[in-house]
Amino acid sequence: MLSIADVINASAGYTKPMRSGEELLRSEMVILVGKKEKNNNIIHVQALVLRTSGLNSKHPAIIKLWIDVSQEYGNRLVGDNEQEVTKVCDCPARASEKCKHILAVMLYLSRTEEADLEDLSCTDIEKQWGTLKTTALKEYEAKSLSSDNDFCPSVLSHGTLKCAM
Repeated sequence: MLSIADVINASAGYTKPMRSGEELLRSEMVILVGKKEKNNNIIHVQALVLRTSGLNSKHPAIIKLWIDVSQEYGNRLVGDNEQEVTKVCDCPARASEKCKHILAVMLYLSRTEEADLEDLSCTDIEKQWGTLKTTALKEYEAKSLSSDNDFCPSVLSHGTLKCAM
C-alpha cells in the first residue's frame, strides 16, 4: 500500500523516529490498522499504537492517514477533504516527521496490501480500546488488607509465619 519511499519522505530524514517506529512494529505495539473509509482512490486509514512514554495514559495513540493509491510510490500521503493534513497522531509529537507512532503504522502499511486491511466501522476504534462500564466497576469491591492477618505474614527466626501488625 505504501513504499519505503513514502515512509522516508514522511520522516524528513530523521533516523531516530524511524528506528523507534520499527521497534514499535517489531514489539507488536501496533495493535490495530484498518480502512475507515475509501472515496475513489483515497483511503482513510486509522490505527492504534500502544504508547511507550507517558504510560499513565489509558489509551493508545490514535493515528489517521489519508493515502491516494493512484499516486506513484513516495507521493501517496494526501490531505483529507476538509484540510490539508496528511497524517495525524494524538501524541505530543503530533503530525510532525518525528512521530514514531505514525512511522510505525506507515512501516506496517509498506508491508501490507490494501486487501489485507480490515474495514473499520465508525465505532471500532472506541470498541477496541473502550473503558470499563460503571456496572462492571461496581461488581468488584475493594477490601482493606490491613484488618485481615492472613495477608501480612512475616517470617520468624524459627521458620514460622506471624503477622507483623
